[in-house]
Amino acid sequence: MRHAKQRTYALKVGISILSLWICTAQVLAQETTVEKERSSVFIEEITVTAQKRSEFQQDVGISITALSGEQMKALGYTNAQEVTAITPGVSTIQPNGEANYSIGIRGVANSDFTTNVESPVAVYVDEVYISQMSGAGFMLFDVERVEILKGPQGTLFGRNATGGLIHYLTVKPTNEFGGYGSITYSNYNRLRMDGAVNMPISGQLKARASISLHQGDGYIKNYVRPNQNLNNANEFAGRFQLLYTPTETVDILLNARLGYQDIRTGFFHYSGAINPDAKRTPNVPNSNLEGYLGRSDNFSGDYDFPGRNKLNTKGFSATMNWDMDWATVTSITDYQTVKRDYIEDSDASPVNYFNFFLTTDAKQFSQELRLSGQSENIDWVTGFYYLNLDINDSNGAIAGKWVSELYGDTVENLGFNGINNPYSIKTKSWSVFGQVSYHFSDALTLHAGFRWIEETKDFRYDDFIAVFGDN
Repeated sequence: MRHAKQRTYALKVGISILSLWICTAQVLAQETTVEKERSSVFIEEITVTAQKRSEFQQDVGISITALSGEQMKALGYTNAQEVTAITPGVSTIQPNGEANYSIGIRGVANSDFTTNVESPVAVYVDEVYISQMSGAGFMLFDVERVEILKGPQGTLFGRNATGGLIHYLTVKPTNEFGGYGSITYSNYNRLRMDGAVNMPISGQLKARASISLHQGDGYIKNYVRPNQNLNNANEFAGRFQLLYTPTETVDILLNARLGYQDIRTGFFHYSGAINPDAKRTPNVPNSNLEGYLGRSDNFSGDYDFPGRNKLNTKGFSATMNWDMDWATVTSITDYQTVKRDYIEDSDASPVNYFNFFLTTDAKQFSQELRLSGQSENIDWVTGFYYLNLDINDSNGAIAGKWVSELYGDTVENLGFNGINNPYSIKTKSWSVFGQVSYHFSDALTLHAGFRWIEETKDFRYDDFIAVFGDN
């Protein structure tokens, strides 16, 4: 019986090895197929509209990087911030918060942590300018392509962009019924669901609805509150587009969009900055400074207060194109809002010592009118742009323990435990712009452009000591 058992065991091992070899061969074959598909994705020619006309990326006479929607999927990009990763001379700047970022191109950037300062590198979505850094880190889903343009773009785009711009273009409604859906599960119980439905309603009317949902645990370990790890995933975004084509020469696109995010966030500290003589914080349960002294990672801490980044964005736009044979008239009307409530445990310790916060409440209206045309050797575009931006923001700090230690008294006696800096800015701007391109040959083109801008700003800033309750 023992000999028979050994034979059976050996037979099972042989079958397992054979099965493993077959499975490995199948996996390798699948990986080879996937790699071939990825390679084919990255050699496709991409049609761009960087110069307000459709042309292949290789034919554009400016420095440009373009990625198609399929390429972004192959790279695993799920957020607007990620597309700068493979672009030379371009970087993502993130002063605070997951959804708060700006772009740096060739060293031209805005790294201010306040959100009322517009970046010299502009962000556009479907030809609509996104002024607020708080609303620029949106989810990527159902996107046709992204174009990253280096250098000044004020002669072609509505809002002046001295350093360059990044333009995201979403998938538009078509005449065919269809759609897609995807579910992805990854580390930290991250679950992401994307989907879109394209619906032809009639010969002249079609619609497209797109959604994205992302949920999951945080990857910044919190030793004080183990169930509240930081930088979790909790966000949702949706978009609805309605395309109306009353004639062969006129099309009107209505776009409604929204985004939501509510995550725990905080300041990431370095273990080398901690006093090596530090001891466990007295009278603070679950504090783990002693245990932390032996760690070398930057993705953990003793956060007594898990911060938050709560963000709501909404937008509505109407885009009309009218082809008049000799020229095309384009009108883009947009209204959008950004509301953000951000606070972090800046001291990253188990003591409620210093918490930084900021808020954003921005309303933006813009109108662009553009006229463009072309002949055998000349391409031209000219336009008018108006922007009305109303921002009411604030930032400050809640520092009860710090205030008490600084002044040697209790918060109750002092009458304050932090500072609050509300500020507002109202911007009204109009501009005219244009560009003419003369093609001497297929290899030589001369560009000439102009821009005139008039802008007024009304700014108010206050600095108060304040009494804050619970966060």
